[in-house]
Amino acid sequence: IGYIQSGKTASMEGLISLAKDNGFQIIILLSGVVSNLTKQTVDRVFTSTPGAGWNKIYEKDLSKFDIEGLTSDIIRCLKGYENTPEDYMRNETSLIIQMKNKTRINKLTDLFNNLNSRYDLSKVSCLIIDDEGDQHSLSAVNPRIDNQTIHIAGKEDTVESICEKYIISEDELIYLNRDKTSEESGNLHIKPGDSLIIERAESPIHRALRELRKSIPNHSFLSYTATPQASLIIPVIDFLSPKFAIILRPGEDYTGVNYFFDQNVISNYTRVIPSEELHTYSQERIIPETLHTALKEFIIGVSIGYYHKEDFDGKNRTMMITPSQKVSEHYKYLNSVREILENWSEILEMDNSDSEDLYEDFYRVYLENIKKNYSSNIPEYDDLKKLILKALQLTKLQEINARGQTRIPSINWDNNYSLILVGGIGLERGYTVEGLTITYMSRPTSSQQDTVQQRARFAGYRKKYKDLVKIYLTDDLKDFYR
Repeated sequence: IGYIQSGKTASMEGLISLAKDNGFQIIILLSGVVSNLTKQTVDRVFTSTPGAGWNKIYEKDLSKFDIEGLTSDIIRCLKGYENTPEDYMRNETSLIIQMKNKTRINKLTDLFNNLNSRYDLSKVSCLIIDDEGDQHSLSAVNPRIDNQTIHIAGKEDTVESICEKYIISEDELIYLNRDKTSEESGNLHIKPGDSLIIERAESPIHRALRELRKSIPNHSFLSYTATPQASLIIPVIDFLSPKFAIILRPGEDYTGVNYFFDQNVISNYTRVIPSEELHTYSQERIIPETLHTALKEFIIGVSIGYYHKEDFDGKNRTMMITPSQKVSEHYKYLNSVREILENWSEILEMDNSDSEDLYEDFYRVYLENIKKNYSSNIPEYDDLKKLILKALQLTKLQEINARGQTRIPSINWDNNYSLILVGGIGLERGYTVEGLTITYMSRPTSSQQDTVQQRARFAGYRKKYKDLVKIYLTDDLKDFYR
């Protein structure tokens, strides 16, 4: 269990290397449920495991997921451990990364069933890591799900014979059929004709994980999350019920929700988006004044970065706008932001009285919203003024959703210093937004507390540029995080 954006992926990277050093021959990492998060994890984990000793497997296109070829490749690696177990640096650990959805997990199960038919896996150490383990892995109660397995008891059936037939424990069989147990002894009493639940109705990913774990006879299963509420209250009989929990402590430079929403400093970092502004924007397309201010703060922050030549050091400066889960809203906000930035660029290029008026607007924001609370030496506005037009011209806008394509696009952090991202689910759980300074969350809160917690992408290791961090959000969201 780790704080939001506190370094859980780094912990997984360390865990994977430690697992190899301790003789694990196969490691599976199930990474998120959206494509851009999986791509981010693949890049980071594969980069952190360089050199010899790794058989890295990631296939984005399932039509190219060659079970026979992968089986042969993994067996080749296992025989290396078998023949020269002492040469653990060169022996290749198979590192498999896959997005967490039913179809992809079932492909992994097919792979391991095939492996079992060609190699004895009972003595092969395997580690399964479930990233964001409380998301979709657990089985939610859903009246539309009708996939439970029922056994009709026969005359010769006993609890033992039924458990042996379906490969389940007696405790699980008793738990699933609690209505047929004795109140005094807790034993399960079976009569011919009784309908017994063998597998309860469950979500597709939960069942897929069950089947995957059945196909790997000797494995450890670790789950990572920042929002463990659901994982900790599921029935202990559930195969995903945790046997232990460890809290990962963040580093000294971590700035989380408690940091930004502390009563003593909350006014430095947060701004409320008035509901009237959002209503007017929705009905009349009048762009919220808070969005204008947030964009000015962001452009000034970019200019400060240019002043310090951060763009030459591989750093980033990012603004994130999350108006809704609806793609149509993303597109609307994207166009509004583009309209604002292009208009400001045109005005400043004219170098006239309108230009000076706009520079004065930027100066007011610089004085009132940034310099006022800046804890270190901030460049003088005259030095930044020369860079504002360049910041406007070089800032890239990107829509982070699957509109018009099959998957959510990845972000090329290396090629862009200044970015404004507009999206919904693609900018939520698990995804790291590099160099995030300005957050504009105009979307309403949710009844699911873990979902709202996971939207706090402003959390992270941002202490070095904390004076540029501003979080614009609705009143109810501010109350929630506070």
